[in-house]
Amino acid sequence: MSNSWREHPNSLRSFLAGMPVEAQTASLPLSTIASDYARRFAGPPAYGRTLAEPAVRYEADGCPLPVVIGCYGDEPRVRQKLPNLPDKFTAAGVQQLLTHVLPARHIANDELPPSGSNLQCLSDLPILTHTPRDAGAYITQGFLYAEMGDITAFSAHRLWLLGERQLAVSILSGRQLAVAHQQSLARGKALPLSINIGIPPAAAIAASLSGKTLPPSVSKLSLAGALAGSPVRLADCNSVEARYLADSEIVLEGTLGPDRADERAVADYSMPEFVGYSGKAGNNLVVFNLESMRVRQNAFYPALIGPGREQSVQLGLAGALNALLALPKTLTRGVADLRYSHAGGGMLLLYVALLPGCNSDEHLQSLSKALIEVNPFTKMVIFVDRDINLQADEDVLWALVTRCRLEQDTHFLAHFRALQMDPSQSGKRWRDGLAGAAQRIWINATIPAGLQDSFRRSYNELV
Repeated sequence: MSNSWREHPNSLRSFLAGMPVEAQTASLPLSTIASDYARRFAGPPAYGRTLAEPAVRYEADGCPLPVVIGCYGDEPRVRQKLPNLPDKFTAAGVQQLLTHVLPARHIANDELPPSGSNLQCLSDLPILTHTPRDAGAYITQGFLYAEMGDITAFSAHRLWLLGERQLAVSILSGRQLAVAHQQSLARGKALPLSINIGIPPAAAIAASLSGKTLPPSVSKLSLAGALAGSPVRLADCNSVEARYLADSEIVLEGTLGPDRADERAVADYSMPEFVGYSGKAGNNLVVFNLESMRVRQNAFYPALIGPGREQSVQLGLAGALNALLALPKTLTRGVADLRYSHAGGGMLLLYVALLPGCNSDEHLQSLSKALIEVNPFTKMVIFVDRDINLQADEDVLWALVTRCRLEQDTHFLAHFRALQMDPSQSGKRWRDGLAGAAQRIWINATIPAGLQDSFRRSYNELV
């Protein structure tokens, strides 16, 4: 090993080195670690706890690797490691971010982090079972990276443990990974790829972006380089013709072939999802076949619980970037900030702060439709004035109850596809009657034109 290798300052390991990580001294069975974290530390939608989630290190019974949950459980903590992430999500701020784009850098073997483990099988990893009714154990922080012709796929997926050398991957149709997989199978070959666990925080945020919203010359990894202020590093896999994120804690090399797996043959539910409820089991999951595994020296195994604050931060930051990357300037001109609330799992509930004079119902109707089309999981949009702190849910609620007449200021949007993960939309009936056609709403909780003096906050002028 050459002396040229140095720990990357934007790796997850460096990120954790700069913050307290609570250690749980008592070893626990793998089947109880996720529920222990949820019960003691997790915030909404998992539990009604308002504090930031700490990073907690667990020692798993019989496993050589510790489990760390909560790495992304505090948004300010994550923002500190993303120096070019705008303080406020505005069109100008995102355009400034694009000036920092850095392509991923391919590195040589002597620059690779040292490998220090002889773990070979998936059962050697502390893959967690979250609740007793789940279909099994799932990798929850696995990021798949694949290249096929002009397609580069980089995204996070739930990965169901099937056996010593197999995982089942849930892939939505139309995603870049699904397209690459189908193209590879059409050529008679399995798709080679890497599954990266414990990646740099900037890459974890970028993985949740939609490739359709990025400018043609910008990839998810190059935008991750912009967020972090330094390029993501890639290296060649040893056993398949693919590349992996070089600073990952654990890398699984393998292929996606034609085989499928059925969660429903085992259980009714997969695992807890971002909405706070258990996800329904699927029947058409793609099978990943492991060829080899690379584990870093002194590695740890990052995991998350689906409905906790941690995943809300990852999804919410990416969702705000998605919106401003995709929308035309005519719609975003009056936007002073955007935030997807943890209360909606980082996807369902969107707060938008507006500049004065940009709150006409006609404009907000168009903006709401456009936001939902970009991020289809958006269920509710609440518009507020720019003096409202979007990071404080109480402040948004205060605007909702003092600057809003719900009978006039609530607007319904129909003709959007129902969100099947949302139990309130998954059935045809609601309360004692048929469910309505409006699956989305937006609320105008801004000060009406000409009434600013009546709504001036008492202490604003004293600060």
